Amino acid sequence: EAYYDWFFKVDDDTFVVMENLKLFLQSETVQKKATTEPLVFGHPARSVSWKDCDKWKGADLPHNQAFLQHFFNHVVKSKYDTANFLAGGSGYVFNRLYLKEFVEALNGPWAPRDASPPEDMAHGMTMMTRGIHPQPSEDKLGQSRFIPEAPALWTYIHNQRILRGNIPHTQKPCTRYCVSMHHISPLHMRYLYDQLYHCPSSS
Repeated sequence: EAYYDWFFKVDDDTFVVMENLKLFLQSETVQKKATTEPLVFGHPARSVSWKDCDKWKGADLPHNQAFLQHFFNHVVKSKYDTANFLAGGSGYVFNRLYLKEFVEALNGPWAPRDASPPEDMAHGMTMMTRGIHPQPSEDKLGQSRFIPEAPALWTYIHNQRILRGNIPHTQKPCTRYCVSMHHISPLHMRYLYDQLYHCPSSS
């Protein structure tokens, strides 16, 4: 841990453009806080309610009931509210201070145990009990860097949001400097790699 500044958790069906990840982490906005605050970046696509958590296998264990009661009474203030956190598939990147806090949280009283919540849900909830929330990762235009779906599906979802009036029609599905894309098949992964690194660019 002492030898690294950043750690990146990502699924094995995710295509990552490492150059864009490094570019993002080297930006002035990130570097200002990188050594003084626990930081985590990713795609804020998940939400959780009491009903979601109550369906976990092992949620009825006394420790997990105490954890859920604490989370919804003290973190989000109500069983009827939801908490938003990062989608795990497209990955999240965190600094050394965040990792230290995460390890301490897992060894502390407020973390789910012997249960089977989705990894990204459990991770987000555990860190929020320590008052640590994800930092914005979008670019200046509000465009995503970490994409939780394959490009075609994500473009469809994005266009539906435009049609519903949730976002302006001028906003693109993702930033030009996209970091990751989830749900990529091996063949599609090879295609993306060839397009990025083997095909000559005219610009």
